[in-house]
Amino acid sequence: MLFFIFGLWGCTATCEDVCTKIHTCDNIDQGVTNSLDCTSSCRSQQEEADLDENTEAFDALKDCLSSKTCEEIEAGVCYEESLYSW
Repeated sequence: MLFFIFGLWGCTATCEDVCTKIHTCDNIDQGVTNSLDCTSSCRSQQEEADLDENTEAFDALKDCLSSKTCEEIEAGVCYEESLYSW
């Protein structure tokens, strides 16, 4: 049981994971020029989400972005109106 609990902890995608993933998507206009800018913007958004008590929703967005295909992301499957994307 303890292994299961530790297995769940830390499973949320990081900003680095998300930025690495979306940089592989040619048709997504990120408004940033490199991975460092993307990661910095993502972390700023994470801080804002934490302050607004939207941490779970932002974590879900990061998980979605890192797990979906570029085509699915482009189609808007991860779009969450209450959050704004970096």
